Amino acid sequence: CTQAAEAGRERAESTAKAMASAHAQQTENWAGNAGLLRQAEAGRERAEATAKAMADVAAETDARAQQAAAGRERTEKRLTETAQAAETRAAEAEAGRDRAEQRLQATQHRITQMEANAQARVAEAEAAAAAAAGRAAAAVSQAGRGETGSASAGEAGSCPRAT
Repeated sequence: CTQAAEAGRERAESTAKAMASAHAQQTENWAGNAGLLRQAEAGRERAEATAKAMADVAAETDARAQQAAAGRERTEKRLTETAQAAETRAAEAEAGRDRAEQRLQATQHRITQMEANAQARVAEAEAAAAAAAGRAAAAVSQAGRGETGSASAGEAGSCPRAT
C-alpha cells in the first residue's frame, strides 16, 4: 500500500511539476505574445503616421500641380495675347508703310509735275525773251533806217514819218 501511495505521490509530484512547467511556459508565451502585440501596435501606429504623412505630401503635391497648371494657363493666355497684339501691330505698321509709300509716290508725282511746269515756264520765258529780243532788234533796225513809232510787228510803219 505504501508503495502504491509512494508511486501516486511521485506521479502527483511529477504531474504538478509538469503542470507548473506548462503553466510557466504558457505564462512565458503570453508574455511573448503581449510583447508582440505591443510591437504590432507600435508598428500599426507608425504605419498610420506614415500613411498620414504620405497623404499630406500627396495633397500638397496636388495643390502645387493645380497651381502650376493655373500658372501655365495664365502664361499661355499672355503669350496668345502678346502674339495677337504683335500681329495687329505688324498689320498696322504694314498699312502705315503702304500709306507712306502712297504719299511718297504722290509727292514724287507732284514734284515731277512742278518740274515739268517749271520747264514749260522757262521755255515760255525764253521764247518771250527771244521774241522781245527780236522786237528790240527790229526796233533798233527801224531806228537805224530812220523809222519812228512802235517797234511791234503789227505797228511797224503805221506811224507817219517825221518830216
